[in-house]
Amino acid sequence: MAYFSANESKLLGLVACSCILACASPDRLDGPIGGSVGGTSGTAGTAGTAGTAGTAGTAGTAGTAGMGGTAGTMNGGAGGSTSGGSAGMAGSGASGGSGGSAGGGAGGVGGGTGPARLIISEYIEDGQTKILELHNVGGQSIDLVNCELMLYTNGSTSGTPLTIGPHLLAAGGTVAICKNLINGCGIELGGLQHNGDDAYTLSCNGSTQDTFGRVGEQPPNGWGAGVTSSDTNTLRRKCSISTGDLNSNDAFDPALEWNGVGSVDTTDLGRHCQ
Repeated sequence: MAYFSANESKLLGLVACSCILACASPDRLDGPIGGSVGGTSGTAGTAGTAGTAGTAGTAGTAGTAGMGGTAGTMNGGAGGSTSGGSAGMAGSGASGGSGGSAGGGAGGVGGGTGPARLIISEYIEDGQTKILELHNVGGQSIDLVNCELMLYTNGSTSGTPLTIGPHLLAAGGTVAICKNLINGCGIELGGLQHNGDDAYTLSCNGSTQDTFGRVGEQPPNGWGAGVTSSDTNTLRRKCSISTGDLNSNDAFDPALEWNGVGSVDTTDLGRHCQ
């Protein structure tokens, strides 16, 4: 065994320390040499399941539009204004459905009070028997004080006005106007002086309702022929006619709109197509 002196032992210690420092890892120079090994990383947790979206609400039903008023007789009723149904309740995580559309707007206003609608429904001519029958084809009563007959004799274009006078004629009603009051007549009018070749116009409040014959024309044997002649005869308006002839200057053929009796017959006065 070799023995070292005290100085030799110090020198050997310094060399040993230098060797230890030189052999150490560079990344370990600042910390303590050695030390425990780090622990294993923990396992990541499982991701949670996403929530289910809620069901959307059902849209509300639209309101029904109101009906408009009937034209010509009264003001129209107001249209419906029903709101659409409420939106459905939203489910969790979803939006509810939209509400239904509102119902239609207000109904149209009716035509108000419509014009009078009269036709000449019967014509009788024979000697002193002079009769015109009027029929109300409209939907409201008419006061005949606002109506007027105009008589055009012998082909004249200048007429003689005949005021009918007060008489309330109900909707669908009929009244006979006679030169001389006889059974079945409702109004006596002495100015009713027509022959088979004379024309008439009928107006209410200045509006023409109907005409008979052709103004400005004087046919030698009346208008028409045979059973539908306007001379010495009874003519009754066909039931299919609901609008008067508004043109007093057009050609007039009674057979188109009238049924003839062939003689004077007053048994049907005051009635039309009954």
